[in-house]
Amino acid sequence: MSKIINFYKLDFKSDLFIIFDDISLDFGKIRYRDK
Repeated sequence: MSKIINFYKLDFKSDLFIIFDDISLDFGKIRYRDK
């Protein structure tokens, strides 16, 4: 089973993204990464 990765733009003025590795969008699995 492949993981579904969703990308959410935090701020249009920045390159930070919130990356959810789990479709359940569990906050414990949130990682911050530069674009």
